[in-house]
Amino acid sequence: MRVKGVIFDCDGTLLDSMGIWQSLEIKIAQESGIALTEEERVVLNANTPVQTARYFHEKYGIGANPQEILSFMDEVLEAFYRHEVEPRRGAVELVEELKRRKVHMTIVSSSPGSLLRLGLERAGIYSCFEEVISSCDMGISKRGPLAILRAQAKMHTEPEETWGFEDSLYAAEVLADQHFGAVGIYDTDEAGTIEQLEQVCDVVLRELDELDIDKFLRGEYRKNESAVG
Repeated sequence: MRVKGVIFDCDGTLLDSMGIWQSLEIKIAQESGIALTEEERVVLNANTPVQTARYFHEKYGIGANPQEILSFMDEVLEAFYRHEVEPRRGAVELVEELKRRKVHMTIVSSSPGSLLRLGLERAGIYSCFEEVISSCDMGISKRGPLAILRAQAKMHTEPEETWGFEDSLYAAEVLADQHFGAVGIYDTDEAGTIEQLEQVCDVVLRELDELDIDKFLRGEYRKNESAVG
């Protein structure tokens, strides 16, 4: 079945921005003499900034309160998204081509909406999306389906017509659970290895410019296309 709506993750998928989040978490930990475990880094990868600040304060006693940590994070992140962040290879071209072909597009991200707007405006593609949804601003987690279901409702598409692009394994699993098509975009092993993403997604790419857009829009990347189309 043809693709009519696409839900994009932002950090690590459209924007090359996961490095700033990971380096910020490591910096906070190191300055307090803490070595984060691999398991903690995986957990933090899925957290909103508020959850991360609360985690460091409640588990390790960093800062007078979570807001102190959050204020530091906000200052660093705002400067990065406003002045430094770059799109991933092929991201701008893909979004612009989907818009030209009148495909509905939304963003669903764990990052605050203010940062998403800054980064997408810097890339010149903010206006391409019908809605930019921040699960952080909604007070929910992307580990559940509420945010992507809101995006689907905004686009007025059926599940079999709806695809998501994700670098995080946990978020790709949510797409699959809702019977949406899933394109995995490899970013880091902490987010999801190639092998892990291949177990969940219909197709896995290292860069967005590897996508055959005509094949994609015809729905031919679906592993179970015969069942849904």
